[in-house]
Amino acid sequence: MKLIYIYHSCFALVGESFTVIIDYYKDSTCQSLEGVVHGELLRRPGKLYVLSSHSHADHFNPEILRWKKQHSDIQYIFSKDILENGLAGEHDACYLSKGETWSDELLKVEAFGSTDLGISFLLELEGKLIFHAGDLNN
Repeated sequence: MKLIYIYHSCFALVGESFTVIIDYYKDSTCQSLEGVVHGELLRRPGKLYVLSSHSHADHFNPEILRWKKQHSDIQYIFSKDILENGLAGEHDACYLSKGETWSDELLKVEAFGSTDLGISFLLELEGKLIFHAGDLNN
């Protein structure tokens, strides 16, 4: 598994059969003119997971909801405040609040609290645990 820093609080995890993108705000252009997300990650085969920790514009870009047109095998996992603030529809994603979990055959996500809006994520995949603090700024 490879960890890629994208921009601001956005990171990607890349494995043989999956890609996880967390807190996409805008693309990095360090590797190509298109950026690493649009130039590489959205084109990778396998499952694509897109997680957003909360509704602030520097952690949630509504553009990500259009990615399903480019990548058919996509799963969105968002903080519940994104739904409550009307930034995505009820059927667009799985929504988590602090203490809730979501899982499938590749990924398990547990939602923890934040000192700001939304949640933080504990991810379990390929036998590893990865924590993304969201906007845990205090």
